Amino acid sequence: MQRLFLLLGALFCLLTGFRSQAQRSLYWAIGLTVIALVWMYLEDSQNIRHALSVWMGEAVWAYDPESIEWRRSLIRTLVELTVYALMGAVALSGLVLLLMHTGVRHTGGRCLVVGVVVFGVAAAASATRNVGDWYARAGDVLFHWVAATGTVEHDSTRVAFLEDPVGFWFFDFVIEESLELIGAACLCAGLVWIYSNRERLF
Repeated sequence: MQRLFLLLGALFCLLTGFRSQAQRSLYWAIGLTVIALVWMYLEDSQNIRHALSVWMGEAVWAYDPESIEWRRSLIRTLVELTVYALMGAVALSGLVLLLMHTGVRHTGGRCLVVGVVVFGVAAAASATRNVGDWYARAGDVLFHWVAATGTVEHDSTRVAFLEDPVGFWFFDFVIEESLELIGAACLCAGLVWIYSNRERLF
């Protein structure tokens, strides 16, 4: 669902640029924001950072990309953080320029700010997931807290749970994906609002 929101956000951002009579800096804002949203879509659908880190692990540092050592290495974490930092820099540049034109004190501006913050938290969590195994530990705590209510159960003999603990998957699929969905929905809502109010804003 977040992929749809990201693409819709990019579409409405483009439409805002096409249908607005504004100064050239607005087009930089539109262009950077669209690039960031498409990049976020590709990252979510294709896991570019994983492919890049696996390639670098094999080609540069001669790691076995399937090994536990590589999956939990600081180098891999730094590669993923770098990808997220570049993506975040493009997104922030575009959105800051856009908000300089529209202001922040309206529904669209607030949605964009919330979307950036929530997506940033999800990205930071994903990139640092293997640092001290905090991701799996936090997921274990949350999973056992939810499991204590009797509303969930799991089969710990499944292959995925043998490779990574259930806490890892719980945090990945329930917490992180939910944050990404909220962030993408807020970004899309903000950009749709700006498009709908473009004649008043620009």
